[in-house]
Amino acid sequence: MKFRLTNSDLLLVLVWYIIYIAYLGGFGESGWLFYLHHTPPVLFILPPIFYCIFQMYKRRIPVVPLAFTALLLLNLFVFMGRTIIFSNKVLPSDNLIRVCSWNSAYFFKWGRDVGLSTLKGQNCDVILLQEVWKSELMTNEIASIRNEYFPTMDFYSQGEFLVLAPKGSVVEVNRSNSKGHFSVTLQNKNLTLTSIHLWNPITDMPTLDTNGKVVVIPAKEARESQKKELLTFLARKTDVPHLIVGDFNTLQNGKIQRDITKISPQGAFSYLSTPIFSNKNTYPANFPFLHIDYAFTSKSLQQSDIAKKCLPQASDHCLLIIDLML
Repeated sequence: MKFRLTNSDLLLVLVWYIIYIAYLGGFGESGWLFYLHHTPPVLFILPPIFYCIFQMYKRRIPVVPLAFTALLLLNLFVFMGRTIIFSNKVLPSDNLIRVCSWNSAYFFKWGRDVGLSTLKGQNCDVILLQEVWKSELMTNEIASIRNEYFPTMDFYSQGEFLVLAPKGSVVEVNRSNSKGHFSVTLQNKNLTLTSIHLWNPITDMPTLDTNGKVVVIPAKEARESQKKELLTFLARKTDVPHLIVGDFNTLQNGKIQRDITKISPQGAFSYLSTPIFSNKNTYPANFPFLHIDYAFTSKSLQQSDIAKKCLPQASDHCLLIIDLML
């Protein structure tokens, strides 16, 4: 085994450093770089790892690429990634509120009873559902489901969002113009809950214009308007306990997640993480290396806990169960 530094080593490190800056959004979201932002971290890191393995197979130790790869791993999965914890926290039962968030896959169109029964069994104080679709046309159906499964709750909805909360507990509702989030504030708790579903980065977004005609918004344009509106809304809510949770349609370390953690004052919001051995399986349930559902909390809620329950019979996303320590 020989320690050597070659021009190819330096070129690899330089090229991959530039790509890494692009991965972090350093060159904006134009052209093919836009899709680079949505690369799973584990796939992004494989090429330099394979290069180092190949060089060692040739009995040469590529010191600089090895050091660079190690730094990438640390930055991606430790310093930038979700907080590393090894077990669920044990929280006191006093002053807890349980929030259940689920991308419900067309309101359990192919697993409704299983999904609703599962939700009922979690003793959720508040339920945030995404991907209900046209909830305003399902008022009677939602009321019937509420009466059967959650009779002590009121429901609030907009488009694909549905929130179930204790009767009389919601004092403020915020509806997104761009249809990317839906927020409620609870009485006496001084607590805001924001349910997220950002449009996917691949498919154009159909919507209705003022005349009721269906128009199509390009995917990037739709996401950009949703992200701008969300960040503006969150920046106004940094002084109250706040949970932000749902389907961000981007992978770990995506730009929108990093933008949320940088909202002024910096550190106002941070990731709420599940244990390291179970924090990767949120979408879809049979593709464990993909992760697009996330939760963020304000500083006052950072002692809270999050767990997940994956139930492919009900949804292709996992149910997120969050115990907020108020």
